[in-house]
Amino acid sequence: MSEFFDKLFNVEMKEKYEETIKLTEISADTLKLILDFIYTSKITLDAENVYQVLHAADYLIIPHLKKNCSVFLLDKKNPKNAIKIWISATKYHEDYLQREIETFINKNLAEVTQDPKFFVLNLSELKQIILLKNTNTYRSFFARVIDGSQNEEDVYKLITAWVKHDKEKRKDYFPELFSMLNLKKISKTFLSQAVHDQDILLDYHETVRKAIIRIAEEVLETEKIKKSYSRRK
Repeated sequence: MSEFFDKLFNVEMKEKYEETIKLTEISADTLKLILDFIYTSKITLDAENVYQVLHAADYLIIPHLKKNCSVFLLDKKNPKNAIKIWISATKYHEDYLQREIETFINKNLAEVTQDPKFFVLNLSELKQIILLKNTNTYRSFFARVIDGSQNEEDVYKLITAWVKHDKEKRKDYFPELFSMLNLKKISKTFLSQAVHDQDILLDYHETVRKAIIRIAEEVLETEKIKKSYSRRK
């Protein structure tokens, strides 16, 4: 049973006494699937209807149907639909689906980010992907698979690719995204080249450009001092 319908018919709400109730959030075809599921506990999901059903199940508060959708999406996941699944998981608070699809994205990072949907993520969604949620350290969730410099360099490449996809609108986000990187996980050579990436940095106000370069150079200098001290010991 749907908690939505339960409250609708059993709680003293004005809709209880109306002859017609409009559910503008749900299409007629999807609603038919939902009603059939409520009466039979059976539903036929496919790649075309699963997202509409998930939306409806969330709206009508039918947790077990949301779970069915999550199981279906995990079974059908691939690099081309992983971003879309991740967006749906976060939107509808399907925590298990989100964790599982993040693991899949980690393991198939290069392929997943070739999906055009990656480049239409908004800033908030991109930041969610970059950050590992529910931690105090805010480490990139991409770093859970390979805990080394190469992985953080890949995240830098993802950030720059996302910015360049719509550079005029996104270039002002680059300093904020850059600050989210764990620069200590990036190799000296790569970082030296990255901070002088003319295609990106020269688009910014001189003050911002210098600030980004200064942050990176401070990290490089710190690492240089540490190595020098280690050799003396």
